[in-house]
Amino acid sequence: MGDAMTKAKGKDFSNPHKMGFMRVLMVYYAISLLLMMAGLCLVPGQEIAYNWETARTTTSLIIDVIGLWLLSNRMRAARGFSIVVYAANVALSVTLAVISPTDFSSLVLAVVPDLAIVAYFVFSRRVKAVLIAPFSLEPKRDAPLPKPNELVFWRNLIMYYCIFALVGHWMEAGFGMLIRWGIVSGTYTPSDYSLWEEWFYPFPTEGFGFVMCVVLLYPARRWLQAHIHDRITPFVLSFLLNSFVCGAIEFFLGLVVNAQLQLWDYSDLPFNIMGQVCLQNSLCFGVISTAIVWIVYPLIERVVGRTSKDVMNVIFVGIVAFYALLQCLYMINIVMPATAV
Repeated sequence: MGDAMTKAKGKDFSNPHKMGFMRVLMVYYAISLLLMMAGLCLVPGQEIAYNWETARTTTSLIIDVIGLWLLSNRMRAARGFSIVVYAANVALSVTLAVISPTDFSSLVLAVVPDLAIVAYFVFSRRVKAVLIAPFSLEPKRDAPLPKPNELVFWRNLIMYYCIFALVGHWMEAGFGMLIRWGIVSGTYTPSDYSLWEEWFYPFPTEGFGFVMCVVLLYPARRWLQAHIHDRITPFVLSFLLNSFVCGAIEFFLGLVVNAQLQLWDYSDLPFNIMGQVCLQNSLCFGVISTAIVWIVYPLIERVVGRTSKDVMNVIFVGIVAFYALLQCLYMINIVMPATAV
């Protein structure tokens, strides 16, 4: 009996391939994510409501993805993260039970599993032995902007696409309001449901537009600065180049996509070409893209560059998870056929 206890006390928990109950949690995270995404794909877009339940679902998805990432990388922070998350679940369940009284057995079923997981991460020797990878919060010093041959460049690029696909939607709405108020010329379309009702509908074109600014127009700005040694000329030439490139891209998309879908028509605006592009919009795109390559992108990269790598990886995982959720809500939405009566 004594030998058995001694053997148990001396048991080696440090094998990273033997994660015990943590492996079960990882599988749970993965399955719940798949089921959640599949369920969102089956919800008709018009039935999506921005309410407490939607916010809770979104937060749960992002937390599950971050938890899965931390555990799969054996991060020491996964222990504290899991304790805080499941303790918060307990507090939330109790609070909701107080606000809107529920059956005691239902409360117990909701709270006990979370308390058990908290206890596991607090006391388990396997957790303490396996989750040993450091999670650094130390900010980095100023560094040059990442280059395309660096992995961090592509990580940031994916993150920026996800962010500005959503920000681009809001900018489109703002431009629509300028048309409505008569500040700029154009056609105001209040019937555009995805623009005016689904506020978190991502616009991929705007996301790719930001990517284009980073990959193409920002290097052009740097080239102009390197070869023209004054302050004004590179800026003016950059603006003209940006306006021309954005106009050319819109014209190409107009011929390929808009010719059939009829998403826009500039035939009534001056200086238009085949109704697919006009001077007003090209100049507007030039202003926005110039602001991106001269101010927004360098500023964001400076902030990202000073943030620790581990923190940025968690932020990246959370942003991609949120964007995936939006894709399932709006872009991969499956419309079920009506059942015959």
